[in-house]
Amino acid sequence: MGEAGTYRSDIDGLRAVAILIVVAFHVGAPGFSGGFVGVDVFFVISGFLITGLLAREQDRTGRIDILDFYARRVRRIVPALGLVLATVMALGLAVLLPTGEQQSLATSVLAVAGFVSNLYFRTVQSGYFGARADSLPLLHTWTLALEEQFYLVWPLALAMTAWLARTARLERRRLLVWLIAAGSLASLAACAAVTWRWSQWAFFVTPFRAWEFGAGALIAFVPRGAGVSPRWGVCLTLGGIAAIVAATVLFSARTVFPGIAALLPVAGAAAVIAGGMAAPAGGVTRLLGSRPMVAIGKVSYSWYLWHWPLLALWSLVTLKKPPLGVGLLLVLLALLLAGLTWRFVEEPVRRRRPGPFATRGGAVMAGVAILAACAALAGGLRVWADHGAAVTPQAAAAEVAMRGRTKPLTGCETPLGSRGLRPAADCRRGAQHPSTTILVWGDSHARHLEPALTAKGLNAGYAVLYRVRSGCRPRLSPPDRMFGASSFRALDCLAFSQEVLNSLPVARAEGVVGVAIAARWEAQPEHWREDLTEIVARLRARDLRVLLLGDVPQYPFDVPACVARRGWTACELDRARVDAGRADDVRFLTSLAASDPDVAFWDPIDTMCSPTVCTPVRQGAVLYSDGGHLSRAGALSLADGLAPALNWVGGRSDARP
Repeated sequence: MGEAGTYRSDIDGLRAVAILIVVAFHVGAPGFSGGFVGVDVFFVISGFLITGLLAREQDRTGRIDILDFYARRVRRIVPALGLVLATVMALGLAVLLPTGEQQSLATSVLAVAGFVSNLYFRTVQSGYFGARADSLPLLHTWTLALEEQFYLVWPLALAMTAWLARTARLERRRLLVWLIAAGSLASLAACAAVTWRWSQWAFFVTPFRAWEFGAGALIAFVPRGAGVSPRWGVCLTLGGIAAIVAATVLFSARTVFPGIAALLPVAGAAAVIAGGMAAPAGGVTRLLGSRPMVAIGKVSYSWYLWHWPLLALWSLVTLKKPPLGVGLLLVLLALLLAGLTWRFVEEPVRRRRPGPFATRGGAVMAGVAILAACAALAGGLRVWADHGAAVTPQAAAAEVAMRGRTKPLTGCETPLGSRGLRPAADCRRGAQHPSTTILVWGDSHARHLEPALTAKGLNAGYAVLYRVRSGCRPRLSPPDRMFGASSFRALDCLAFSQEVLNSLPVARAEGVVGVAIAARWEAQPEHWREDLTEIVARLRARDLRVLLLGDVPQYPFDVPACVARRGWTACELDRARVDAGRADDVRFLTSLAASDPDVAFWDPIDTMCSPTVCTPVRQGAVLYSDGGHLSRAGALSLADGLAPALNWVGGRSDARP
């Protein structure tokens, strides 16, 4: 809709641009590494359209009919959403495992039905780009939840502003513009500040994204043309499309996002909308308003709903992301489903308003009923998965392993971005009155050894002091490039490493006699070998023995899911290929240990693998909780083999491993 409320086909075309780049990103199409910015384009469009509708209603009637607004939202969103949720649950019942996967799906449906899935996925997933993202069929609904949370308060805020304008005898539209601008700037500032340290909060939580809706809302108050010549309008649309394309091509999972980076696609979308108002006959505007683009734009909501569940379910069943060709076929199937949904669900409900959708109150109640029905089905799916489904022995063992996923050490670990180490008393495990203490330093691949280390400490009378943080291998070098999400993590890990080194005098005085270092050495970026060499030298300068721990074999799939789906012996890896993949790292660690008699290297490979294969199952227990972290059973399986090395680094034996 334009300033006067007339239909603008180029807005539907801009919707098409947004959904196309999102879908291309999700299937892994080359050149679309930043396609996730399509969501930001949607937010700007939504802010422009909804605010324009509400402002015009205020102009016509002097008020906003809140109930009518929510009824329109229900007709627009809920019927298609309910259809997709019901279908995904049916597919989940057919193809997902009742040992975690169906339960996870049921819980996520409840979050979607309550429009809080953005908050839910913020807590259960390591970010939108996390390793488990492909296994969450409803992850994409975070955008819908965030949008509806915004629109829960937006019409109320506009109505309150109108009341304030009347009370203070101010011009309503001018006051609205100033307040929206101020609120958007505050939201942007908060988003930029929070993104660097707590990116998941900035990504998923509504107040940090509100400025994107605000950008579109401000455009809604710009009169058509507004003194901008058609030539400048064409420049705006060209520049806006170029900004969206640049973000799509240049951004990636390594980009610090949303933060300041989100300004590029948001400004681009706003420029396209504003430019189309000033130059409706411009080339870009005409292209966006072409029949194919409008057709895609009209089904964009349903296409967005359908495409991700199909991709995620494929990943869950096959244990890998779909290759590009398969991914394209799946999203084309989703496009077909979207067309049918638009034709037989979206449009009939919005245009003809059948049955309860005819009235405002009836529409709201119908929406509540649809969402309640989905919640009830989710509850039934959960009960079935917990009590009614047949579970094979290997699936039961896999469930035990999955429940033992690596978790932060209670009271010890601080999250990414935190400064300062927890007191040693909070991070010490093992014997209560130890004769000696071993400091364990590393990332989550050090932490997943905790069951074995603690058990041996209890039995042998020593304590283990943990200095671990997920994603933080010990390092001394700053990142090569001082931008991107990875550079912030590197700086955080650098600070953590310095804190560990600075704590060594106190730790030494409190009985630490040796340090065991473990990390995911495979594919480590940037100078890790130089860093580790220098760290070992600093530890030896304090007369500490050093034990370098090799990493366990890494599997290219989720091990518990593989065992549950394929059986006990179908998830093995060829030993020769595993050895070849880790040969350079093992060679370096071995040579570093050989340089000093008080430095040793212990490799778990012979414990985890036979001479021919590496198997993630032993005596009916699954040894991994995912593709690279050990389950409790897996860690304990290393305990006996690791014991001589621990005795040596703890000064209890001179027999170097």
